[in-house]
Amino acid sequence: MFDLKAGQVIAKESFPSWWELHLKLIYWGIKKYQRMKWGRNWKAVHVFIVLPRGIHLELFEQTYPKAKWTKIGYLWDKTFTVCEWVHLRPIEEGPLCSRCREERAYTREFLDIDALVEDANKRVGMKYDLGDLLDFAFSGFILKLWRSTVRIWGDKSRRLGVCSTVVARMLHTAGCNTIINPQACDPAYFEGNGRGWNVIKRVRCGEEQENPR
Repeated sequence: MFDLKAGQVIAKESFPSWWELHLKLIYWGIKKYQRMKWGRNWKAVHVFIVLPRGIHLELFEQTYPKAKWTKIGYLWDKTFTVCEWVHLRPIEEGPLCSRCREERAYTREFLDIDALVEDANKRVGMKYDLGDLLDFAFSGFILKLWRSTVRIWGDKSRRLGVCSTVVARMLHTAGCNTIINPQACDPAYFEGNGRGWNVIKRVRCGEEQENPR
């Protein structure tokens, strides 16, 4: 479904029902935070990571109340972007003249998928950091980008996390060396804002969009 690959991140939009006012309020704060941080109205509020489980691909997510595996079929009618880390580094290190720099060969760095799967399996059942979610939304309410450093309700040990911070930690330990501070990551980070991250495709209500940008 949707031609997904292991290691890709799914950044999903959410549309709470009219009676879910608490979710509407939290998502408004998250979107406000992301707009203040990245300069656009980024709508994704939840992320998954695509990983192999047996012979099939599944989605791993840190959700409430606990982290779990989710079937790919869950996405069939959802609105989301597929994001992928494509980081290139020069084969030869050191200063080069402008002419030589143009001829420099690059190699793609890859994620350790086995390490990601092992990490995901260890995290299954881990509690969701609801306090960090409140810190996230509150940062948007008061227009302050201090969520990554100041903790009011979130887990002070930072062992727990929300969807984006847990996925960022997993990717960081599996070779995504462009993620410097996983605790500061939000869903919009993966949608082309983080170094090396690109949007591969956009899907709206289950229908793939022609222009992913």
